[in-house]
Amino acid sequence: LNLGSSHIYTQQFYTSANNTTLNAGTSTIHLMTPPNYIGYNTSIYGYPGHTFYDVIFEGTNTNINSINGGTAAAPLNFHSVTYQHNGAINGFNNFGTLTFAPGKTYTFGANTTQNITTKFSANRQCGGFITINTTGGQVTLNAGSAVVIDVDGVKLSNNKATGGAAFIAYNSFNVSGNSGW
Repeated sequence: LNLGSSHIYTQQFYTSANNTTLNAGTSTIHLMTPPNYIGYNTSIYGYPGHTFYDVIFEGTNTNINSINGGTAAAPLNFHSVTYQHNGAINGFNNFGTLTFAPGKTYTFGANTTQNITTKFSANRQCGGFITINTTGGQVTLNAGSAVVIDVDGVKLSNNKATGGAAFIAYNSFNVSGNSGW
């Protein structure tokens, strides 16, 4: 599947078959629901090890916008992921840039690792607090020392920060189960 520089608008995007070769190019996948489809989810499912370029979750407020990631041995890879509403991140993933929207809730799968190589942004700006939690046990957020951590105005629980980046959550609440922040 060669995406080139395409802009793809869809509710769900699947590349979960082991015989699928994905060439993401510089494409952007816009995950969104049609008007009046309240409560429908948007999702991206990739086969372990697949690489995507830019992904933007544009689903409505009531939706769960989810990444169904790879395995510890073969995570999914993303140049950039932007959430505009609530979201869930499951499985193991590598993100260049990961951006969360103000006033929304983000839930990571328990006992997973999310690697960030460029920037992690969860900044409430003038919006409400951002909730970042898990489905149970801790999630590991791993970012090297050169990674920009732009976190301000979050309610944080069950997050383990590793890798050398300066994990500082300004104007935030340490709800429970966090380490390395």
